[in-house]
Amino acid sequence: MRDITLNEVMAVDGYSLAAIDTDSISLIVDVPCMLGATVDYMYFERDYTNEGPDYATTAAEQVTQHNTLTLYLRIEMDTGLFKETELLTKRAYFE
Repeated sequence: MRDITLNEVMAVDGYSLAAIDTDSISLIVDVPCMLGATVDYMYFERDYTNEGPDYATTAAEQVTQHNTLTLYLRIEMDTGLFKETELLTKRAYFE
């Protein structure tokens, strides 16, 4: 799999308060979204006549899949700016 892209953020599905201090608030946020990816695959074809060789064919396909990403966000309360972000989701599955 290669070239993973974020196609659409649908909503913020839920959040948890991670930390709060005098100037910032930290949240863990669940974000349902549509991800796109280029998937490389290989399929094998057999020569059932036993007269020729078996061979493999490679291909690539663009797929889109609904996934939920979990993010860590630290937001400065005075300005509303994101001071720190981290993607906590380590795997996305594509069918």
